[in-house]
Amino acid sequence: MQPLSLEQIISAINQLNLPERPFSYSVQGNKIVAEWKYLDAIWAAPLAANNVEKTFKLVVMLDELTHTYTSQDTQTSKSSGFSLLTNGTISFGGEMGGFKGHKIGKEMGFGLGHAKQPQSSVSIGGMTYSYSFDTSEIKKPLFELLEKSGWTKKKNGFLGGLFGR
Repeated sequence: MQPLSLEQIISAINQLNLPERPFSYSVQGNKIVAEWKYLDAIWAAPLAANNVEKTFKLVVMLDELTHTYTSQDTQTSKSSGFSLLTNGTISFGGEMGGFKGHKIGKEMGFGLGHAKQPQSSVSIGGMTYSYSFDTSEIKKPLFELLEKSGWTKKKNGFLGGLFGR
């Protein structure tokens, strides 16, 4: 089978953007970018407030000469909030974290608060939120499209062969 051209791959990407999916794919030159903000919640109480966000981004670089691709995952999380302490002082704080490389995994959680966007799992009663995230949900449709189109994952040395994907 003759691999599809870069132009044909790019035109097929829009078919992956389905309304029921909580993530989207876009094209930036020879890169396909998949993004999923899988948690975006806020909560407030009489003496405190907090905001939390978690995002996953997959960037796939296409090499049309060899019909191969490489990928890199980026996961970020941030939270911020304030609270009024029992001694009358106000406490402000925040946290940021991230990961860059290749990630395979699932994550679930719940908490008090209100989701600012629809989550991928149903919220339960009152001011609570819940979420679930699985890297395969965002990766599988894209990697299957590329493989069915005659493109292969480029292996980068020994560790790339073990952990590449």
